[in-house]
Amino acid sequence: EFRRVLFRSFQFHDLLINALALADNIAPTLVSCSPANAESTLFDPPVITLTFSETIVKGAGNIEIHSVSAAGPLLETFNIQTSSALTIKNNQLIIRPSQLLAGGMQYSVKLTAGVVKDQADNAYAGTAAYGFMVLNHAPAATDSLLSIAEDSVYTFGAADFGFSDNSDHHVLAAVRISRLPSLGSLLFNGVTITSE
Repeated sequence: EFRRVLFRSFQFHDLLINALALADNIAPTLVSCSPANAESTLFDPPVITLTFSETIVKGAGNIEIHSVSAAGPLLETFNIQTSSALTIKNNQLIIRPSQLLAGGMQYSVKLTAGVVKDQADNAYAGTAAYGFMVLNHAPAATDSLLSIAEDSVYTFGAADFGFSDNSDHHVLAAVRISRLPSLGSLLFNGVTITSE
């Protein structure tokens, strides 16, 4: 018995696929800040952390800290290429101000356009809209006991009241006298203090 077998020939062609490399043309954006924008903070420790939408590298330009607003008095300038107060870690820019940011003040951080960029060389657009309020830290005080000889005169100074304000560097502004001595006199600028 004979069987007829039909062979069909198939021809395969190599398929050439061209892979197109997509160019990154999207610039990094600022996504969060610490302290947060418009936040009231004790600013302790005194570090500003800016987080971007992608990994960043140094660009060119300056970062400025102003008091009150971006148009207010300039307190400190950091050059992105040379300042040792700036650190970049992946997508974060960390700023460590060398000057004290005193409490009770509003501050603005200004980043010039192109101060940082992404790894594809897309420059950050810059901002002058980021700011925060630094709150006053509570000062410290210590009790003190002073003994003086009878019929002698002692002039009090600020150091006698144990006042310190290492955070904001404020000075002693006033002293409240709650009780006058039963013996002797207490004078202020030569005038005897009396109870009201």
